[in-house]
Amino acid sequence: MSVESLIPRHEGHDHSGPHYANIKYGYIALATASSLLLLATARTLVAKIVSSKSASRSRQGRQKKSGSRLLLLLLEGRVPLPVVVMFWGFFMILFCTVGLPEFTAKKLAKRAGRITYSMVPVILLLALRVPGNSVIITSYLDTLRLHKWIARVVLVSAAVHVVIYLAVYISTGRTDKIKKKDNLLGLVAAILMAVVGITSLKPVRRRVYRVFYFIHYPAAWAIVILIIFHARPGVLVLAIMSLSVLFVEALIRIWATKVVKAVSVTRLSPTLSVIVLPRRVLPNDFAPASHLRLGLHPYTIASLPSDPEVRLLVRDLSHPILPDGPAATETWLAVNGPYMPSGRASQLVREARKALIFAGGSGLSFAAGVARALEMRGAQVRVIWMVRRRDEITALGLLEVTCAEVYVTSNGGGNKRTGGGEEEEEERSEDPFDDEFELEELLDDDEDDEDVNMTVVGSTLTNGSGEEEGTLVSGGGPKGVRIHKGRPDFRLVAKEFFHLEGEEEEEESAGGVGGVGGCWVCACGPAGLVSQAKRWAGTYYDGVEFVGEEYVL
Repeated sequence: MSVESLIPRHEGHDHSGPHYANIKYGYIALATASSLLLLATARTLVAKIVSSKSASRSRQGRQKKSGSRLLLLLLEGRVPLPVVVMFWGFFMILFCTVGLPEFTAKKLAKRAGRITYSMVPVILLLALRVPGNSVIITSYLDTLRLHKWIARVVLVSAAVHVVIYLAVYISTGRTDKIKKKDNLLGLVAAILMAVVGITSLKPVRRRVYRVFYFIHYPAAWAIVILIIFHARPGVLVLAIMSLSVLFVEALIRIWATKVVKAVSVTRLSPTLSVIVLPRRVLPNDFAPASHLRLGLHPYTIASLPSDPEVRLLVRDLSHPILPDGPAATETWLAVNGPYMPSGRASQLVREARKALIFAGGSGLSFAAGVARALEMRGAQVRVIWMVRRRDEITALGLLEVTCAEVYVTSNGGGNKRTGGGEEEEEERSEDPFDDEFELEELLDDDEDDEDVNMTVVGSTLTNGSGEEEGTLVSGGGPKGVRIHKGRPDFRLVAKEFFHLEGEEEEEESAGGVGGVGGCWVCACGPAGLVSQAKRWAGTYYDGVEFVGEEYVL
């Protein structure tokens, strides 16, 4: 055996060079990110196990706490989006550059590739959906935002790895290296990452949701496996971690899925239906405002555990989820769930003394479960429901919502079915109160949304004669439900509900009212509604807690 044969073929394969350092920093990055996120998860679990009395403290008082709380809020993703992106961007830059023996493009590319793959187990864990209702389970809605934005930051790191290597090969005339099997596999993995990243962007996702859904998970499996054969030195340990998460996710999906037929389907309008499922599709206990997946999409459960059936309020977009007529109850449906609501929504149900809930369109499904659960607990609740069509008001009775006021925001609303042409679609897309049917927790993602002007057309206040201006004469909803034309004025509705009288008390509220403990404002529905309600609640009633649920593809 010659001396030369004992010398490693590639620098670092003797576990003492830059390659070995890259392995080390990859594990350190994984351990650091995992520890930070576990810290945030532990905090959430402790808050659920030990019911805090935070509702009796003003938001202003909580803001005086030390920087440790701010760090935890950052790790939970409950800070403005730019802060989240900057934090994890700095994290990736740090681990892609620290300890490099010399800063060259090729060495940066090698490190970026290693750190990128080291973060894959964390990204997959953040997207893990565990059904059930337990204090040891956190809602994936609380981690979905982090999953999305950490993945996008990591995707930039992957792009750095690919672009630098391609540039080096092309500039040195060594393009034949791109055709090598291991490099080709890496290039295919990079293309899949790009496809997943592009289809996850909201404008693209809304247009090709089915493509996004069917590509996302197979691509994750393919990326993890392809990099096993691409990376040098090997990534077997990291691959086993990632494949374990994907395998567990697949088992959970199979275990939690039931195939059933609908008990009944009530078509309220051309695009809105109440679907009733057998009670057996869900366990004996589930949290109010939980959701389940019906086919490709998640829907909020409008029922409570004590109800004999499971009710969903479903908005059809491009095509109905079920056919019309008798065939609707003969169609088999794959039902998966239940999945817990966000931590803030659970806190609302647990702690609210008074709750003012604004719901838009099919957002009533979230409001129904929350409102009924709060009423059973003795809380004071009012639901302000905004719908485009008057014929959809029947949903209140079907979902057993009685503490509601309805605002019909469109002049139309007959029972006539429309063809769903381009003109109608354009009208729907321009209305910020029109709703879609995928839900995603609002966590400052839409700070750049266009401000929605919510002027009142039909006032919620009474005139001198005691008659309510703008109230429709005829009924259509449950007894006692007030029906208005136009859109609500948030401030007038809140002043009436929270019993705030006069400018002096309003100004006091804007500075943080000490006596509003247990008072909540909730908004559920289209992004425009939730975003405007969040801004309004923070501006005028700084002592009132806020929770929002977006319904968006």
